[in-house]
Amino acid sequence: MRKTMILKILGFILTSLIIIGCDMSYKEAVVPVDALTPVIIGQPSGGSIDTETEQSFTMTVTADSIDGDESENIITYQWYSYTRYTEYENHTGKLIQGATDTSYTASFTGEGIYHFYVIVTNSNRNATGRKNISIRSEPVTVVVNDSKNARYPIITKQPTGGQPTGGIEVFLGPNMTVDQLEVIVDTGENTEGGSSYQWNITYQWYESTTPTNDSGALIESGTIKSFNPTGRIQELNELGDYYYFVVVTNTDYNVTGRRVSSVVSNPVFIRVSRNPNAAIPEITDQPSGEIYFIGDQVIPLMVTAESIDGGTLSYQWYSNTTSSNKNGTEIQGATARSYTPAINTDNTDTNERYYYYVIVTNTNTYAANPTSTVNSKAVELIVISPSTDALKNPNATISIDLNEKY
Repeated sequence: MRKTMILKILGFILTSLIIIGCDMSYKEAVVPVDALTPVIIGQPSGGSIDTETEQSFTMTVTADSIDGDESENIITYQWYSYTRYTEYENHTGKLIQGATDTSYTASFTGEGIYHFYVIVTNSNRNATGRKNISIRSEPVTVVVNDSKNARYPIITKQPTGGQPTGGIEVFLGPNMTVDQLEVIVDTGENTEGGSSYQWNITYQWYESTTPTNDSGALIESGTIKSFNPTGRIQELNELGDYYYFVVVTNTDYNVTGRRVSSVVSNPVFIRVSRNPNAAIPEITDQPSGEIYFIGDQVIPLMVTAESIDGGTLSYQWYSNTTSSNKNGTEIQGATARSYTPAINTDNTDTNERYYYYVIVTNTNTYAANPTSTVNSKAVELIVISPSTDALKNPNATISIDLNEKY
């Protein structure tokens, strides 16, 4: 017994020492804090040079960090070149050795079209999570011309309808709308003294299902600087990713060398998806209640509604025993936007009240859930008997809901 008691006391002392020696307080988990993405304030710009007068072109990017002071952040730069747009899209451009400043001067030995971009990195030594965060500039194009050949067009504004790489999303359907795509080309005609070169600019738009501007399906109607792909996508009537780009061509018959020179725009990404739900129809004009006297002709109830997604509207009228637009009785055959109630306005000794409403359904077969409905308000129709007709009985009383529209 005494031995057992001693063991219990020793166990209690040991447990107490363990508890005292441990920090049992609750501590919240530390959430790592990443360095912030640097902000490109000024994107690098491309341009055009002539091999006879210039052999280099300088591009400059302006960037800033927004998390902390300069002692905590280091902004670095790395320039890349690429030949195909997919290399830009996939971040597989060729690293240019030594091109690690805000500006990069590219040297050229011959005519051609050259593409570049720069990666800007923010390094924050005080970050507890990712210490290095990078952002990529927009693509830059430099064209190098030879006076013996037709000059390359200069695209000063790439086609957009969303971000070239981020893209935009539209829902397939009869009312779908895609922003117009447009490219702007500089021919030097707006500069002082105009242009001394022959310019004959033509356009040809293409469509691809991959992020490339190397090849695609020619769009016969896409032969001007702007193109709206809405009709084209509706014609295809298929979900998926679409890429649109334009080939801009200059033809000069006065040169002694190559008479045709072309440049290709960046592709614009458009994702065509299925709308998850048909749009709820909008009732723009509710049916109205009425007061009838004996012998009056019943006029039709009417509802006006719209489908905002191009769906098809259908109607079903209901009767009810209370002023509610739910749990009514379906009226067989009452499936138009108007309905003439079958109420009794013949001679009767009591006041009669009737309640009706309509459910409007929008059906959009392009949506995953193809139908959506909305209930009209419940309307009240009152038939007043001769015994309570105020014109015939001065002592009659009529109960009317002042909030109801008659």
